[in-house]
Amino acid sequence: MALRPTDSGSLRYSDIFDAINRGLMQHGRLLTLRTPLGDNVLTPVRAKGWSKIGRDYRWTVDAVSTRDDIELLALMHQQVSLLIQQPAASFSNVEYRPIHGFVHQIRRLGADGALSLYQIEFASALFFLGEGRDDYYWLDSNAIQSISTVFDKYPQLRGHYRFNLSNQASTRSYTRQSESDLNFVQRLLEDEGWYFYWEHAPVKDNEPPKTTLVIVDSVSALPEAHDVTYSRSNAGDEIDGLTQWVMQQTAQPTEFKSTSFDQDRPGSSFAAGSLMEATTYTVQHYRDKETLSVPGVPATVYEPTTLGYPDSDSGARRARIRTQAWEAMARRFIGVGGVRWLDAGSRFVLNDHPRHDAPDSKDREFLAVEMHWFILNNVPFARQSEAFPFSLQPEFDRVQEEYEQASVSRSHADDGSVGFFLMKTEAQRADVVYRSPLEHKKPVMQVEHLLVGAPNGEEAWTNKNNEIRGRFAWDRQSKPDEYNTSPWMRVMQGDTGDGYGAVHVPRKGEWVAIGYWQGDCDRPFVMGRLPGGTTQQPWHSDVLKSGQQSRGFGNTGAYNALIHDDSTHQGGQRLTSYTGGTYHLFHQGYLIDQTGNTRGGYRGIGYKLHTDAFGAMRANQGMAISTQHKSPDAEQLDVREARQQLARAGNLVDSLSEASKGHQAADLKTGHDALKHFADALELPQTPEAKGGRTAGGGTGTANAFKEPVMLLDSPAGIAASTQQSVHLAADQLLNLVSGQTTTVASGQSLIVAALNLISLFAQNGGMKAIAAKGDIISRRMPV
Repeated sequence: MALRPTDSGSLRYSDIFDAINRGLMQHGRLLTLRTPLGDNVLTPVRAKGWSKIGRDYRWTVDAVSTRDDIELLALMHQQVSLLIQQPAASFSNVEYRPIHGFVHQIRRLGADGALSLYQIEFASALFFLGEGRDDYYWLDSNAIQSISTVFDKYPQLRGHYRFNLSNQASTRSYTRQSESDLNFVQRLLEDEGWYFYWEHAPVKDNEPPKTTLVIVDSVSALPEAHDVTYSRSNAGDEIDGLTQWVMQQTAQPTEFKSTSFDQDRPGSSFAAGSLMEATTYTVQHYRDKETLSVPGVPATVYEPTTLGYPDSDSGARRARIRTQAWEAMARRFIGVGGVRWLDAGSRFVLNDHPRHDAPDSKDREFLAVEMHWFILNNVPFARQSEAFPFSLQPEFDRVQEEYEQASVSRSHADDGSVGFFLMKTEAQRADVVYRSPLEHKKPVMQVEHLLVGAPNGEEAWTNKNNEIRGRFAWDRQSKPDEYNTSPWMRVMQGDTGDGYGAVHVPRKGEWVAIGYWQGDCDRPFVMGRLPGGTTQQPWHSDVLKSGQQSRGFGNTGAYNALIHDDSTHQGGQRLTSYTGGTYHLFHQGYLIDQTGNTRGGYRGIGYKLHTDAFGAMRANQGMAISTQHKSPDAEQLDVREARQQLARAGNLVDSLSEASKGHQAADLKTGHDALKHFADALELPQTPEAKGGRTAGGGTGTANAFKEPVMLLDSPAGIAASTQQSVHLAADQLLNLVSGQTTTVASGQSLIVAALNLISLFAQNGGMKAIAAKGDIISRRMPV
């Protein structure tokens, strides 16, 4: 509600009330404030402002009102305009420079008599970017596209920015945001060497205030320079110039160096560097000039990166931007005065300063980098209001005491009220390249989840480096079935080398853990797989089984598995291949029936080799199959027992051969010689040839080998061959059958023996019987 004048000082308050209600307090004043509440609802008393090129601007305004019932939310996020009066020849020709912004804080400080004191703080739309945080990505885009995407999210910025760049933006393969919108935009700008200034359009009736953010990459793209005069004024003067000018030199690092490691190109470090240029100065000696140098110091900043930039040229540009930022900060000038049009991003030509007297204006041109303002409005209650908590009044009192020669505004024509205007600027020479300091860092990333993706109809998707793509768990901008929502990412493997190692490419639908090289959000890689609700592990819960199991393509149920069973006293290993129709198995150790995660019944101990299809065993230089008892570390071809048995068989054959020959039967010499030859082929002491290299001193000595690629079946307890069809023994030369006691041949139907040349039968001691239970015994010599 609107208050009425109190009894105390009713005349003064009546005049003030009348002036406010008639709008006189907003006419011809040093400050004018326009808000959605109405032009005359809030009258500014004092205002403090700050602005910096490539950064935001902030203003705090103390204002009075005849209303004590203003709802604070009525101004929150609303756009307001603070108008700063410009010097003019007369009150009839008053011009104002507008500062538009959005209210982000408002206070009611209290009441002074019948007036309520409020305080509002407003800034550009970038304030809202500082309050918003997002996770977002861009593929194969440039900084213009990324920044525009963020700006366009905010109606307060959409359509109110433009790029005025002299160089084309480079394409970035992957850009990640995982921070506030403001930090993301600022760090992209700093990395590109870009910065911005603000354009505030003049206030027009019935039109919303308009502010434009202009992004540039060179000082020449900033507004044209205007003249600023330096003078030593007297207290109480209205000043439209600078009254104080401080020169400042600050030490900076002298050199920047960097490298960029790329595992695909490890032979080059892509080293880049840049030196500070502003390290010399000139001294005038009467008519001569001498150039001197600053003493050198090893103040080098070295930054090794992983995939930090793609090539040496990019690294050199990156390094130069950093040293240019140091050079911009190295020499600054601080000016104090009453220049009301000056803002961050403005250029000005300094006139009448004794240290800057070059005839060419370009040599006296400066860039306003940062600005501070303290403005006391020329309204009758500005110097009389009570100080409240949070009020700007105590700070203004200190500023006025410190700067006695602050610019005083001319007295108001109606009531004679006087205010003051003080501005401080930090400037640099306009011929020095400006770059914003790199104050906004990339977020240091932690491990994240990603769901591996592939095109529709594909179960996996990769490239020659076995890299994968997928969809991050935080991703809300992509459709659920999209797969190209990340960059190609290298996958850590259990073992990787030049032509050797383990290869396990994550497949579609699998969850993986994502790490980041040096914590860089733009450089992700796959650390490994993670089980989840949709990716249950094949063995679980009992901690007895470990190993690997693959999955066949085509959803046939096929797989390959190597399982290690570490059950107490029942350890075993199972190698299985299932094609979707046939099983192939090698099982060793304690043999059980296993289905999935379930351990079944006992099936034996030792090893089992099974296939539903075909099988083959080949050894090019010889093979021995034995059931002789040997230690696990016995020689591979330790067949001494078989050789001894063959030797005894040879002796028996030799003895019977001599007896047979003595009784004019055929001898067994051919069989004896073949048996002896075979037995000799089973023994060949072999010492490996020393070929150098790394062996840790092992692998030396001698072990038995075979002289020829023979095959030996050996058992101390018996060998049987059984079939429901036929058994075939074929030899191109000789077939030996030798038994130490009895050789039995039994046939269910017939025993048929045929020889091309000779059949010789000899019994040394027991005689020979040929009996036919039925039928005849026929012995016939056929005619030749």
